[in-house]
Amino acid sequence: METIYDYQHKLNQLIGRDTINSPDKLEWLFDYAFALSDECHELMNCCSWKWWSKDVKNNTVKQYKHVFDIDNAKIEAIDCLHFIISIFQILDMSPQEIERIYKMKWEANIKRQQNNYDVKNKTEDDNDEIRRNI
Repeated sequence: METIYDYQHKLNQLIGRDTINSPDKLEWLFDYAFALSDECHELMNCCSWKWWSKDVKNNTVKQYKHVFDIDNAKIEAIDCLHFIISIFQILDMSPQEIERIYKMKWEANIKRQQNNYDVKNKTEDDNDEIRRNI
């Protein structure tokens, strides 16, 4: 994680956005979130989501279940990672903090699954607990 974190910082500096040291970095949060969203859409485009396509209509492939460009999907997933790491940097999250908060959220998600998580009974109590420990 630290190597990827450092690589991304160097790339961002080359682009002209020091996502770690710039006093203006919080102004960029929306830009990076929007870029991440766009890259997620590009990743989705590697899948067969177009219900009107000939393949889906003819049942040659199942909608949403067929990745027709796995190599490009890997590249788009890495593009998503670029923006996720940049967002972590903008939010002043070190690799250690990312791992610590990730683990807390992971544990909360495990408990949700063990307690038969469903949307109707969902609360924010577990996220509130994480917030108190950040």
